[in-house]
Amino acid sequence: MDRSPFRLLVTDIDGTVCGPNQAISQETKRAVALLQTRGIGVTVATGRNAWEAQSLVVELGITIPAILANGAQIYDFAAQRLLHGKGFCQKTLRAFLGSLAAPGSVEIHWFDGAAWRRSSLTEFGELQDLGLMQRVILSDPENTLDLADSPVCPYWIFRRGRLTELTPKEANKGAGLLMLCSLLNIAPQEVVALGNDLNDLELIRTAGVGLAVVGGHPELLEAARAVTVPMECHPVEKIAQWLVGKTPWERIVMRR
Repeated sequence: MDRSPFRLLVTDIDGTVCGPNQAISQETKRAVALLQTRGIGVTVATGRNAWEAQSLVVELGITIPAILANGAQIYDFAAQRLLHGKGFCQKTLRAFLGSLAAPGSVEIHWFDGAAWRRSSLTEFGELQDLGLMQRVILSDPENTLDLADSPVCPYWIFRRGRLTELTPKEANKGAGLLMLCSLLNIAPQEVVALGNDLNDLELIRTAGVGLAVVGGHPELLEAARAVTVPMECHPVEKIAQWLVGKTPWERIVMRR
């Protein structure tokens, strides 16, 4: 058969390959391995941050950098290194942190593209030379911060113990895919993307072929090139079989 025109499969995680009551299936893991042996890369595009995504990325056997925090970050889990982070608007960040009722024990840590820098939260507002801010984590040793996602909050909130990571909400997975393609030196047209929810909309619109799973968000189903089987029926397996030429397109889609 002719070589596949696609070089990368990018899939959402939650509601697409696993859920609250369903672990990642063996069928999905074997499909990822099959694609990798055929020279087709596999990675994820998720709303999770690195803390929340790492175990699933490892379980899937993924070695290609992942799109995290709804496109705000590109993270290489193999090297444990941030390759790209959407820059923070410093004015917005200062205003947000200035509104917190936080004691002096809270520190802010930020990655400037080369190294981590840090400051107390009380001193942060006075600093002039902040440089680039690609990743922001608050250290709260006394557990006094009371942060929660809300419609008016400009950041997604991720917690791990006494640490809280902020990521910009204005990012999207489509922009993340474009950045990943640039890093991998491939074209978006060489990508197949799979999702289930509204935050996957720009992802499937940007990819060469954008697919949604049965039961996905109505707007996503409308925008998708085609609708494939639901999460419980291992959609990554179906797509992999098509990509390697073992199954025709007509057999992996439920609706075009």
